Amino acid sequence: MPRIQILSLHHLTNRRNCRVLFFAWFVMLFILSSIPGHQDPQRNVIFADKIAHVVYFSLGSTFFMLTLSQSSLPPRSQLHLFISCILMTSAVGIYDEWHQTFTPNRDGNSLGDIFANVTGGALGYLAGWLLIRRQIYPHASPCKQRMTI
Repeated sequence: MPRIQILSLHHLTNRRNCRVLFFAWFVMLFILSSIPGHQDPQRNVIFADKIAHVVYFSLGSTFFMLTLSQSSLPPRSQLHLFISCILMTSAVGIYDEWHQTFTPNRDGNSLGDIFANVTGGALGYLAGWLLIRRQIYPHASPCKQRMTI
């Protein structure tokens, strides 16, 4: 009986799919930032919003890193790729905070949120790097691979 894979590593690291996922991530960020905030006292989980920023921006950075790494003009080194991911998350994070200043009951321009976005960008780069290493060397442990910068 054939095994059906809905989303495999090959599908995730396909250049066209990564572009679509990155664009969808950005559109979803715009939609989520447009939702008016509300004062709900039951949502007082410590740093829940920062954790959400880190997780969401790590996804975006992973899609961005995979897209760049497979482009027709790939970055010259892992350092350039890392810096590109950090710059992208910084720019999109600042845009997101600025956009929230126009949304009712939302507080934009939070340096904590921007820091969480950049942290997510670094973690997303690492996740993308591990996905690529896993695809290139499927039988090797990604932790034992030496990253060249």
